[in-house]
Amino acid sequence: MKVFVPVLFLFMFVITACQPTGTVMMTATNSPLPVTLTPTKTLTATRTSLPTFTPTFVSTSTPENESRYIELPDWVKDAENNILLLPYLTDTDTPEQPSKFIFVNPKNGEQAWVELSKKYYFYYWKDTNHVVFLQEGWCDEKQPDYIAELDIPTGKIWDRDVSEYPELVRDNCYYFDKEEKNVKTNWELPELTVETFDPSLGNTYQLTNPNDGINDISYELSPNKNYIAIVQIRGKYEYSELVQPEYGKLISIYSLPDRRLLMTFDEGRDISTDVMFLDNENLVYVREDTPCLVMIASLEKKCIRNISEKFPGATIIIGDPLSDPKRMAFIYFGPEHHGGFCFYDLRSGALDCPTDHFPIFDKQIIINYSLSPNEKYLLVAYDRKGCPFPWCDYFAGPLWAVIDIEGGQLFTFGYANPYPFYRPVQPSPWRPLD
Repeated sequence: MKVFVPVLFLFMFVITACQPTGTVMMTATNSPLPVTLTPTKTLTATRTSLPTFTPTFVSTSTPENESRYIELPDWVKDAENNILLLPYLTDTDTPEQPSKFIFVNPKNGEQAWVELSKKYYFYYWKDTNHVVFLQEGWCDEKQPDYIAELDIPTGKIWDRDVSEYPELVRDNCYYFDKEEKNVKTNWELPELTVETFDPSLGNTYQLTNPNDGINDISYELSPNKNYIAIVQIRGKYEYSELVQPEYGKLISIYSLPDRRLLMTFDEGRDISTDVMFLDNENLVYVREDTPCLVMIASLEKKCIRNISEKFPGATIIIGDPLSDPKRMAFIYFGPEHHGGFCFYDLRSGALDCPTDHFPIFDKQIIINYSLSPNEKYLLVAYDRKGCPFPWCDYFAGPLWAVIDIEGGQLFTFGYANPYPFYRPVQPSPWRPLD
């Protein structure tokens, strides 16, 4: 989703914290000598039992600006293993800039964590075997002072001044991947108006009418950039400096190549700016508590009433697209329902909520999630109060859990801050698949 209210409070997206229950400290050296790790106990969770984990710890206290080596567990080195990497916080760290990170094996809950020589404020998977950490800086700055890059197969940690890093650094740590140069909202016209730019001709076109009494408050592009869905409101637009959910009353779908309006749905009720294309020609938007599927090829709309009947009055947040475009994911929450994570099959109408299978989530709210690339594992942050950001930001003590969706297992591993991978601000904490 792309919302065009300027985000002035993105400093709220601080990094996660996991509290250790016990550790075995190991050390690393400047030569690639193996370090024997004390293996963690393999624990199998069921839907009624919850394990307590003791992560293995690897320290990297070595001289500055020299390559260091650590011997990582085989399950971390296995490039086909869908592992997690998350920041790790102990008593000596601050939440905004930790110096430690943790690997988590979703198959059995094993954990191993590493300490860098400097604190970092952002990280990302460069590819399957490399992780980059931005150090000694802040998200509002264009460049960090230092870069650390971990080569997982060799265990080498490259730690140098940013000027010595041979590759382009992702300098926007709020990570808006969906930034589109040829589509924008013009704030200078009488009404918020979506404009398109034709680079071949050098011309800018107004896609909507800037004098029709309708403001364009957000838009979403199809993956192939052929279609655009615009959430709109009639009348004056009330600007807010706070990061908060926004709602329109209309949604319009345009064909971008010929700048042609295909259809408009004037709901007269709240439409969330949380719009998601499932594929190039099908999208979902939420009208109050009811998701609605728009089929562009047939110019039809179908609202999914069995979701609103199951969770009446709940807030529905559409998840990222799945590999099967005939399925969708969503989070729900509300005073009568608490909250959970669900899959919905658009063909059969089947509704499956993995979080409903585990008693630990009773009277809890899923405030964030990240699905593994193979869609077999689900990382969730849950709490007994609050709700997903930016719907609210008051929390009691969020906790992490990983669900093995097919195996019906659950692993818990410590405290979580609700902001570390808020989609689409932070990149996925999962190892990417080639």
